[in-house]
Amino acid sequence: MKRWRTPAVANGAGLLVLCLLAASCTAILGIDKDYREGSGGAGAGAGGDEASGSEATSAASVSSSSTGGAGGAAMTVWQSWDIQVMLGKVFVYDTNGHNAAAIVPYQSRSLTDLGVDLALSTFIPSQHPDGFSNVANYWVPDVASKYPYVGQSTVPRGMDGGESKAPNPLDVFDLQLFPPADTNKLIVAAFVVPFDGDYTISALSARRVSGNGNNSALRVFVGNLPAGPTALVAKSDKAWINDGMTYPLGKLMMGAQINFAVDSMLDWKNDATEIAWIITAK
Repeated sequence: MKRWRTPAVANGAGLLVLCLLAASCTAILGIDKDYREGSGGAGAGAGGDEASGSEATSAASVSSSSTGGAGGAAMTVWQSWDIQVMLGKVFVYDTNGHNAAAIVPYQSRSLTDLGVDLALSTFIPSQHPDGFSNVANYWVPDVASKYPYVGQSTVPRGMDGGESKAPNPLDVFDLQLFPPADTNKLIVAAFVVPFDGDYTISALSARRVSGNGNNSALRVFVGNLPAGPTALVAKSDKAWINDGMTYPLGKLMMGAQINFAVDSMLDWKNDATEIAWIITAK
């Protein structure tokens, strides 16, 4: 296993990458409100389609083999910057290193349908050619594409030029997402729920990496249902936008998806966006 805490560019097949095939995510029924018009986030809900693909199965298997059960009553905490590779797939492990959840990168069908429109199935084990992105070890739809992507920031949190309001902990390497040119779609890093339980999200943060361009926004969904704040809108000042609230998601079943999505806000140029979150289950 390899922990995602180094900016080094990977060199081989066992590298630290988001190497989950998003095509196996199940489609989710759409909702008919455009959240850009202010529909708001659901504070709790049992929403979310069950992901019946190998990602959910693999995560559940790792969890069971690590803990001897499917979670139990104890609190389990996952942090977005704690990523490990195992058996050729990428998971975020809880803070005790026991329970694993799959991370699935893809482009959504629309702003409200979080089903898979385009899988990010090609791994690029090098620095992104557009230097302003400050990302390496990233996934794109194919070898000819530079965007959209999901990858790893190469700059430790709090250390970028012009960066401000960085949340703790500093010096970790964050998930970074770049939305598609089609501004009616989202780039998604989906957390696949590894066991049944009562889930919450907290410590939501987002930051645009570039000082050029306009806004981008972090939006959170359980399946297709908006969750948490309506949006965390990151601006071109490179400052982190931090939300100090905890949002209960209610009872979620294994295979449900907590979808962390970046919206280009109608202008996708230079929208490289770092995100951070904490998920808790009990």
